[in-house]
Amino acid sequence: MGLFRRNDTETDTDKPRSPKRARGAEKNAQRAEKAAQGHPWTHGGEMGSKAIGVLLIGGILCGYVGVGVGWLALNRPSGAVAQVQTEERTSVQRLAGGYAAGFVSEWLRATSEDPGELGTYVDLSGVGGYLSAKPWEYRDLEVVSSDIVDEKFVNVLLSANVKETTTDEGDNELTSWPRRYWQVPISTHESGPKAMGFPTPVAAPSSGIGEDLAYSETLALSSEGGETVSNFLAAYLTGEGDITRFTSPDATFTAIDPAPYSRVDIIKLGSDLPADEQTDEGSELRVRAVIAAQNADERMATASYALTMTMRADRWEVLAIDDAPLVYIDSDDELGDLAPSPTPEPSTTPARPTTPATN
Repeated sequence: MGLFRRNDTETDTDKPRSPKRARGAEKNAQRAEKAAQGHPWTHGGEMGSKAIGVLLIGGILCGYVGVGVGWLALNRPSGAVAQVQTEERTSVQRLAGGYAAGFVSEWLRATSEDPGELGTYVDLSGVGGYLSAKPWEYRDLEVVSSDIVDEKFVNVLLSANVKETTTDEGDNELTSWPRRYWQVPISTHESGPKAMGFPTPVAAPSSGIGEDLAYSETLALSSEGGETVSNFLAAYLTGEGDITRFTSPDATFTAIDPAPYSRVDIIKLGSDLPADEQTDEGSELRVRAVIAAQNADERMATASYALTMTMRADRWEVLAIDDAPLVYIDSDDELGDLAPSPTPEPSTTPARPTTPATN
């Protein structure tokens, strides 16, 4: 009966499975898959991997943000402080200037009988009897400048036209309104501005009028150059005569139309070089003319013209109306041209010590 004996080496996998066993194997496979996937709410290992990736990216981004914030922290304060300091400086100057203006106004109006509000600005102990018997009349009071001396004081310069009356030799009363100036130191303590004494009368600040102009040579009105300037301005401003008779072919301007004036008188003429020494073809001369112009209803207007003239065919011609006058720019009398103008071709005329034109 050996033909029907069971083979002990045969495995279970070689035998067909029953439906029950197959269902069990399927359930085991599903459980294994769920274990690998994790809970459906958290996605298990997948979400864990994603979370780690997000954290790494977030850490990198935070690093860049931290560097940016650090850079801003290092760079922003200096600019911010400078802006705040500028605003505070301007505010302090305005406050001190306004306070000083009110102070000077009360000071001018105060009298020994009626000091007004002057006592709210400065201590009047012992000086009340020395105040004016009559108030000073003034007009056009203004703050000229307001300069910070240090963290405690602002120096304010004010001016006003003050009425002054004098008499001449015939006992005739003469009235004038000279411009007067006062210096007022103002304390800028946190408690508020405070005047540190009475106003100090001072001289007018230097205006610098004409001190830097480089027209040191007198140009005679009867000279050839003077006559050219006179005829040119008459044609330019009154329309009388042909302007091209007195201008260079390279000139780019035209006469004013309609003409604003009916008459032009030359008050003063000056040039940068002696005109009679500039005789070569292409020689250049800078001229400043001060004029008085009158219109049809006889109203007068004073005006100044800065002109560039050039020598052509043995006569002077106006080449340009300069945008600004010729000025000295340093103590060595070096000339600086603030008014660039078209210039003729170079000539054999000795060059002047000038600097390049600037706008």
